Amino acid sequence: MSAAAEAPILTSSELNAISSVYSMCCNKSMADFTEGKRQKVHPGKLATEREALESCTAHTYAGVRANCAEMMDSYQQCLLDNPRKWKVCNGLRDSLDTCAIQNKLGEIGKM
Repeated sequence: MSAAAEAPILTSSELNAISSVYSMCCNKSMADFTEGKRQKVHPGKLATEREALESCTAHTYAGVRANCAEMMDSYQQCLLDNPRKWKVCNGLRDSLDTCAIQNKLGEIGKM
């Protein structure tokens, strides 16, 4: 992982807010890592998959902060304000997801 995209330490509210972006922008990396865990591969043998996932999520997070920060912050605050009614935040999530796609973050940029 490059120093420019060091793995961030996210709060639970940040992770909730960015989770849909991660699932879109780091889909292959997540699937590869999850498949290794599903097959009960020793963690030491999943280093390549883990590093790919960490790199993707770090670069995606940096891209979101650089290009979509206002949308992420609004969505995160909506989730915090509506802990049992996340559905009211769907429009903000869709805006954040669209921003991530338009900016070709994560693996989307490699397509």
